[in-house]
Amino acid sequence: MGKRGHYKKEPIKLMECNKTVTYDGETMVRVLQELEMIVTSFDRMGSWAGISNNQREYEKESCRFMDESWIAPRLSSIRSVLGLAFDSELGDDDMDDLERAVENVPMWYKPGDIIRDRWLDWDEEYKKWKEKTGYREKTYRLDPETKEWVLVEEDEK
Repeated sequence: MGKRGHYKKEPIKLMECNKTVTYDGETMVRVLQELEMIVTSFDRMGSWAGISNNQREYEKESCRFMDESWIAPRLSSIRSVLGLAFDSELGDDDMDDLERAVENVPMWYKPGDIIRDRWLDWDEEYKKWKEKTGYREKTYRLDPETKEWVLVEEDEK
């Protein structure tokens, strides 16, 4: 772990104007395209490493990919684009909301450092989204007579 020790996930305090931010849809699609390339590529590398069973080659290939595909600058650009929607007014501590939010986030400092902290809980975010939108998951069953998938009505569940 880095010099700062274990990160405590504390509530994020935002100015009222930063509690809801809006992004341009096309820009967010571009951000998602960048992330898709990165995530899928690393996933494929992991699968390849499992098949090839060559740890040294995997390490070499993942470093080559990160360097030659400009992964760090891509992620930096994503961070910058996401940050643009936030108001950068300084608080009493001479920091804006984003500076304050990342102030104690642990980072790699030296060989051997590992950071396993996670800030985004997909399950929790999905649950909040479903509650907000009223989304209900659909269940299907195979009709034995027609051999077709049929939507199960709420009262059949």
